[in-house]
Amino acid sequence: MSDSAREQMNLIRCPPPPPPPPPPPPEIPGSKISSYVLKLRTAPSDYLFQAPNPPQYVDLFDASTGPYFFYGTLTDPSMVREILGLQTEPELRPARLSGYKCKLWGQYPALLDAPDSVLL
Repeated sequence: MSDSAREQMNLIRCPPPPPPPPPPPPEIPGSKISSYVLKLRTAPSDYLFQAPNPPQYVDLFDASTGPYFFYGTLTDPSMVREILGLQTEPELRPARLSGYKCKLWGQYPALLDAPDSVLL
């Protein structure tokens, strides 16, 4: 048997070895994980939610104090008392508003811009 015949017989019996793995893809500059993200991964779980000087607790549902401007049906103190659930009627004072006028919008009064007007 010749050498070439032996080589052919060996090829028939043994499959060729698998090809080597492909080389890794080239790095894309934008695909690296930033050092900031890596730092955050090692930070405590509550790191992002702690303010250096935490503000005092403020109840956002509490009504803010100060002057309010009411017009229309809210100029009636008994209506304001009923809507706000107050024990007594509030003391209302007259107000003056520059740059607006009052106009009915259907059955409800509405404030509209009017640069040369004064609403009492």
